[in-house]
Amino acid sequence: MRLPWPRIVKWLVLGFLGLVAVAYLVFAAGLKWYSSGIAAGLAGQNGAMPQSAVVYESRQPHTVRLLNHGLSSLYARLDAIRNARRSIELEFFIYDLDFSARWITSELIARADQGVKVRLLVDFSGPVFQLQPEYAQLLAGHGIEVRYYNTTPTYRIVSINHRNHRKLLVADDEVAIVGGRNIADSYFGVSPTYNFLDADVRVQGEIVRGMRETFDLYWNSREASPPDRSAPQDFLALQPGEAERRAQIEAVRREEFAREVAGPCRHTVYVTDFPGISEANRRVYRTIAGLLDGARAEVVGESPYFVLKEDGAELIRSVTRRGVHLQVLTNSLQSTDAFYTVATLWRGLGTVADTGLTLRAFQALRKGTVEGLATRVVDSERWGIHSKRAVIDGRELLIGTYNIDPRSANLSSEMIFVCRDGPEIAAAARADILARMHEAPAVAGQDGTNRAGLTDGADLPSRLRMLLVMPLADLFNFLL
Repeated sequence: MRLPWPRIVKWLVLGFLGLVAVAYLVFAAGLKWYSSGIAAGLAGQNGAMPQSAVVYESRQPHTVRLLNHGLSSLYARLDAIRNARRSIELEFFIYDLDFSARWITSELIARADQGVKVRLLVDFSGPVFQLQPEYAQLLAGHGIEVRYYNTTPTYRIVSINHRNHRKLLVADDEVAIVGGRNIADSYFGVSPTYNFLDADVRVQGEIVRGMRETFDLYWNSREASPPDRSAPQDFLALQPGEAERRAQIEAVRREEFAREVAGPCRHTVYVTDFPGISEANRRVYRTIAGLLDGARAEVVGESPYFVLKEDGAELIRSVTRRGVHLQVLTNSLQSTDAFYTVATLWRGLGTVADTGLTLRAFQALRKGTVEGLATRVVDSERWGIHSKRAVIDGRELLIGTYNIDPRSANLSSEMIFVCRDGPEIAAAARADILARMHEAPAVAGQDGTNRAGLTDGADLPSRLRMLLVMPLADLFNFLL
């Protein structure tokens, strides 16, 4: 008997699609239920948290230094650690075990051995987590406290998607570094394979104490827990050639740091989300929306990922309808570390164009887009955008950890620092963003869409991965 293979294949495909649809509906319903449960739990345990716990504002002068380049940002961290006298707090989504991480960790141990209190909070996200308990135990031997954020088991597919995406270093309640960089070679421009064009700021002033208080909020939250007890394992031994690399970087990092623009900021704001997945905990998105509502002429910004849902699209429309020129730089398939977000963007470019936004896609490091002196240290094959910042009307700088995607809006804990009155700082940041936009093609704007601009320069495997993942990425875009 001849089997009806076309009919069998048809029903198998339909069955698979049906299972995907059911999984989507179950997951979405579970996410909504879990979010409501966490919100109720927080209210029952702690009551309503005051806004002052997550929003800090100061009109006292602060000194702000831009850290546009990788080596200057690495130097700023090493300098803050080496000069700390009382305490150091660090909080990161990614804390790697590579060259940069080992160097920073060695400096932390040196300060801890001198009596400085050091606390390190690291997100426990499975795909990127590196600082295993045996390594944390090594740090504990030097008096460094380590806690992990959200160690929920992988099978809890709803709660596992809530992550602490904040990046913060505070020294002595006097100096803080906030922005887009994690602790890994790619963020400091010293990876030989793939590096990020990123951005941080170094802040000095009274608002730093508030930043440290938000660290305590996360450190003491029920989502933070100490590592399991295990035998310590050393991961800090210098690899062949690393001593020479450190010396080479030491020789140029001060020069790099000195080139960064510093100036006064007379009105600062710092906002963070609450710990936990509840939608009520999301404060950063509302802050950004409020600041965009005040834009009058121009907004330029950067986000490594660009995935718009309807509420985000409507927010952008409300800005451009007032005649505000809004430009954003994101990654192309050639430059991204997340091909699935480009797959979703490729499908949604028409919606982006309809908002009135001009979206540009970074492709490669070219003349006019210079990553400072890092190019003297390493000849990287690829560069991608990772900074999360914007400049409004040439006067206000927004910089932090928030990506333009549903994950930052709905699932992850984020933070943002705003310099509202620092025209010198804002002008320098704006110039740097525009330099990175140089030669980046517009992929959505008044002239319609340019999907080729998203994929030009990408290799064949990347294109195939994007095409294969496109149906699922589009279906599950609330997780991207």
